[in-house]
Amino acid sequence: GLSKLSGMSMAMFLGLGIVSAAPLLGSVPVAALVGVMLLVCQSTFSWSSLRLLGKIPKLDAAIIVLVSAVTVKDDLAKGVLLGTICSALGFAWKQSTSITATISDVIMAPTSTIDESQPWKSYALNGPLFFGSTQQFATLFAPKTDPQHIVIDFTNA
Repeated sequence: GLSKLSGMSMAMFLGLGIVSAAPLLGSVPVAALVGVMLLVCQSTFSWSSLRLLGKIPKLDAAIIVLVSAVTVKDDLAKGVLLGTICSALGFAWKQSTSITATISDVIMAPTSTIDESQPWKSYALNGPLFFGSTQQFATLFAPKTDPQHIVIDFTNA
């Protein structure tokens, strides 16, 4: 069935059957239970999903393999936790390397505070700017060759 009652009744009858048949189930060899478990795994696994490993990003494929290995070795909760952490770190790494800057020379209108004879340089930043992108952010600038006055445009950052 599809209702909540059918799921609850199935769980209740399964639990009742296991508890009442515990002495009988205790005499079943462990190797037979392992065989049944492997057959269930083999028939429920979507083998066609293995073809997707070549089409998805390498980081995602590595996380799938890692979560599967940890789940088999330890348990599902540790696998999911590790997969979530690795996925978050991978996302932060991808975002941190996507910051760029468009560099241009700027001609400033002369005012009482701006010296027109001094050259100005403009950096227009594109991409996410956060704690993980500080190293990439620092490589965008050339302080030794930059003029004394620069403009940093954070409009698209």
